[in-house]
Amino acid sequence: MRRTPIAMTLSLVATLFAVSLNGQDQPGRPPITGIAHVRLWSADPHKALNFYSNILGLTARDAGCAGMVRPCYIISDHQQVALAEVTPGSPEPLLAEIAFATVDAVGMHRYLQAHSVPVQAVTRDFNGTMHFSVPDPEGLRIVFVQPPLHRQFTAPAQQVSTHLIHAGFVVHDRAAEDHFYKDLLGFCVYWHGGMKDDETNWVDMQVPDGTDWLEYILNGFKLNEEPKIGRDGKWQLNLYDPDDTRVELMEFKPVQKPCCSDYTGPHPQP
Repeated sequence: MRRTPIAMTLSLVATLFAVSLNGQDQPGRPPITGIAHVRLWSADPHKALNFYSNILGLTARDAGCAGMVRPCYIISDHQQVALAEVTPGSPEPLLAEIAFATVDAVGMHRYLQAHSVPVQAVTRDFNGTMHFSVPDPEGLRIVFVQPPLHRQFTAPAQQVSTHLIHAGFVVHDRAAEDHFYKDLLGFCVYWHGGMKDDETNWVDMQVPDGTDWLEYILNGFKLNEEPKIGRDGKWQLNLYDPDDTRVELMEFKPVQKPCCSDYTGPHPQP
């Protein structure tokens, strides 16, 4: 049986180059190759174990979770999902953070500092993973991760997917988010569309050096719980974990022409 990629509503060669900005040399942006992990708030992470382990077939791990709260659930040797228990003062959004893989965490840190972005210090885990965090314009915690050279994981047969292809979140100010993700980080529009042909409810922003993407959710919808072809032309099925976080199972490629706009980037591969 072919596995379907999970979507949720990264060349480890350091690369630096210089560009001229206002007459001064500025550090260039290292490649951003995909999604490394997502971390979700949960009222009861132990209760969620049944959903992520038994239903989705993901492997729970108490170590090697790239600086995240334990346990984490392994999708592949370079992608994970983790849960953080909700405590007093936790923010309302269910999505705690999204991490993107880069080939050079120190170079990315230097690049963002040069553009006056408030960044946390770079830290290194015991397994060699380097990472740091930064808030996006709407306060979502974004982490940049440089994984170690060699990590091996063999997915069990019952695992529903081995690729986390996108992560979505509600966006209130698209212009501010575009400035951060598009202008600064180099993301580009992969597809956009809505429930009607003349409106935009979702904007898929693809990483500059890979095929994963993040999705702006400009308007929320409660979708049907049956497999269907979405407005983007791809087969999809929506599931919900115990905290009502939507997990979207989606095919890699469209089976029919999408509404509203054509795709402008490469599709992910199995």
